[in-house]
Amino acid sequence: MDKKYQIFISSTYEDLKNERDQVIKAILEMGHIPLGMEMFSAGDEEQWQLIKRQIDDSDYYVVITAHRYGSVTDEGISYTEKEYDYACEQGVPTLGFIIDDKAQWPQNICDKSDKDIRALDNFKNKIRTKMMQSWSNKDDLYGKIAISLTKQFNLKPRKGWVRSDQITNPEIPNELARLSEENAFLRNQINELSALDNKEQSIKQSIKQLQSYSFEISTKDKKYSKPFNYVELFLKISKRLLEQDYSYRFNIYLSSEILGRNQSEELISTNDVKTWLCDLETFNLIDRVRISDDIRLVKWGITEHGRDILAYYRKIELSHPNPKSETVIET
Repeated sequence: MDKKYQIFISSTYEDLKNERDQVIKAILEMGHIPLGMEMFSAGDEEQWQLIKRQIDDSDYYVVITAHRYGSVTDEGISYTEKEYDYACEQGVPTLGFIIDDKAQWPQNICDKSDKDIRALDNFKNKIRTKMMQSWSNKDDLYGKIAISLTKQFNLKPRKGWVRSDQITNPEIPNELARLSEENAFLRNQINELSALDNKEQSIKQSIKQLQSYSFEISTKDKKYSKPFNYVELFLKISKRLLEQDYSYRFNIYLSSEILGRNQSEELISTNDVKTWLCDLETFNLIDRVRISDDIRLVKWGITEHGRDILAYYRKIELSHPNPKSETVIET
């Protein structure tokens, strides 16, 4: 779409007439729309309202200064400075062009009073706080205008103007934006579901691996024993893991809960319990929350992966509330 920008040109008039003509020429040659104060009469409040509307509609604002401050408004500032302040207030990108102090300039179009000179200096300092270039003559200004505007078009692209026959249905951009937002939402949903599916597959794989390791839980004298796998062991001690507990208490707990032995009777071997806990740690189901050189005083807790497996089994229990049923992991 061929976009044209409207550029408001502000300056004193009589002393910069030739320079303004060069600026207008440069903008027209770039294919854009120059707009100047030549069509407005200074001092007319209705015309000032019109100037404000034109600045509002402009995409960029150019101010040119030489050695005259210009006619002063009732507020005590020049009309040029008033226009500049208004453009800044409205957020219109501004480009300032201040004549070089060393440039030759006719004395008859320079301010003579100290008051005007100070006001002009203050205005120039204000312009220097934003994007600004110096110029030495109208040809120099002509070249710098074109370069500076081109940079601004790239740095701060604006709405601009287009031919009516180039305008598409205004509902189309809104619909495209809506569809883009909906597409992003659905893609995010798919990614989340995919992540959940991958997580569940990982949990099932871990359970299958844990179920493949079988061992005997027995007392030291081997009088009492029971076959077990690591899933069953982990689920059996999970409550104590959630509360965090010491190694030696797992020995007592397993002897009581699995083999029916009390603390005064023959218990499971401490070395066996130590091996099982270390194996569960290797499977990333538990970790040490308190370190000790004495393995009996190591405190154990459950890992995030361990919580995922517990949540998986809890979900199955809630779906099939039969405590005697065995959980089958589908492959």
